[in-house]
Amino acid sequence: MKRIDLSPFELQVFLVLAETGSFRSVAQHFALSQPAVSRAVARIEQRIGARLFDRTSRSVVPTPQGDALLPIARRVIHDLTTS
Repeated sequence: MKRIDLSPFELQVFLVLAETGSFRSVAQHFALSQPAVSRAVARIEQRIGARLFDRTSRSVVPTPQGDALLPIARRVIHDLTTS
């Protein structure tokens, strides 16, 4: 199994985008620009080796790979914030 290193920040960006479906919401949540969020998501997808979101002009929804990552990301962030 390939080890994939994502930072807690990257996992949080992924989670907020998956939950809100909005790059704008992620940017506001983390006080970032939308291009910075786009770059962060591109880095995450590059490290994972898969597209995690389907993007249209009106929506952003997790792909099956994104759906598979959701419970893992939630568990990791939960463990980090409750320890």
